[in-house]
Amino acid sequence: MWDWNKEIKGKYRGYRYETANFVLRQVGPEDAPALLQCYGDAEAVALMNGDNCGRGFYCPTLADMESYIRIWQGEGYARPAVIDKHTGEVIGTLEIFGGEAGVLRVDLRRDYEREDVLRELYTLALQEFTRDFPMGALVTKAPPAAKARRKVLEALGFAGPEAFRGYPDYYRMPAGRMRRELGIAYCGLACCLCSENATCPGCQEAGCGNHETCRNYQCCQEKGFSGCWECPGFPCGAPMLEKARVRAFVRFVREHGEEALLDCLENGVKAGLVYHREGLAGDYDLGTEEEVLGLLSGLLEKGKKSSAGQRTVEELIGAVYELNQASGMDSGVYAAEECAELIKELMKEQRGKGSRESLVEEACDVLLTTAILLKKYGVEKDEIESRIRFKASKALERWRDSGEV
Repeated sequence: MWDWNKEIKGKYRGYRYETANFVLRQVGPEDAPALLQCYGDAEAVALMNGDNCGRGFYCPTLADMESYIRIWQGEGYARPAVIDKHTGEVIGTLEIFGGEAGVLRVDLRRDYEREDVLRELYTLALQEFTRDFPMGALVTKAPPAAKARRKVLEALGFAGPEAFRGYPDYYRMPAGRMRRELGIAYCGLACCLCSENATCPGCQEAGCGNHETCRNYQCCQEKGFSGCWECPGFPCGAPMLEKARVRAFVRFVREHGEEALLDCLENGVKAGLVYHREGLAGDYDLGTEEEVLGLLSGLLEKGKKSSAGQRTVEELIGAVYELNQASGMDSGVYAAEECAELIKELMKEQRGKGSRESLVEEACDVLLTTAILLKKYGVEKDEIESRIRFKASKALERWRDSGEV
């Protein structure tokens, strides 16, 4: 077998990933001849995601391939080459961006466009990329011709196909994918969202490697408790209860029940909250128990299955605002980001490359985030209507008096 460790170690910047059959590291100029077999194949390129990439990824010459690799080596890119550990061949690349939606590109040589290969690489992305490139959800494109991709994505639980930023055929998986069946650990940790061990059956099935020495596990087992929330001595001095998040989860289960906490965490996944974002810390690791409980209360459905369509616009804006406040998310940052996205769409339209669907989507995002920002500053509906009437009247008055638009 090819000695990948000897060939790669210390040669490329930063990251490296390994699966059973592949190694991934930052693409380099010497990869161009091998990658030409992938990007020089029009049928392989037809399965790739060329959205928003100008001329697409077809590279008929070695010079074309080298020019792309020079771009991919820029600091703004995470574009690892995919190397077959058994042969040492570079058989394609992946690309990943973080953010509210982390976009994954999967570019493979045609003879590797197989379900077993795709499953291995998509699983790596779910387990590793969502941790190392903070994101609310992982999205990836699979056009109708990419039958193997669609089959694997659906089997892994991705939702789709759906439109994304005006482009069709995307599949989406919330980051921090929840495995509800793993439940809550005796101490209050969320096994259902833990990213430490993908094969762990959960604390209550003795899945943690240190369960034999874990004070919470041993105590609950000995006393027959379902968790620390049933113990009259909570909180005790057990090390696992030192974190505000863990204590708050136990308090929440004591008041509302374990299923209610699982419902909250599932709603958190849908809202883009990440349980493990940096190491073992994430979006639930707030300063105090009360702040964590406030966040959970914002996610709690209070026992009713009300859909978003049954709420008024004001109620929805208020609910999202409360969620932002509880989680520490800055409404102003979101408004600025959406304004920047709308500007991009307007510039694309000016160049004849935009789409109505994408522009309308971004404009509505600006409206929503602006409404939430105004809520932050205590501006109510009547004041908004009054200000809009005033500004619109002034604009019409200028037009009548001077012809100025």
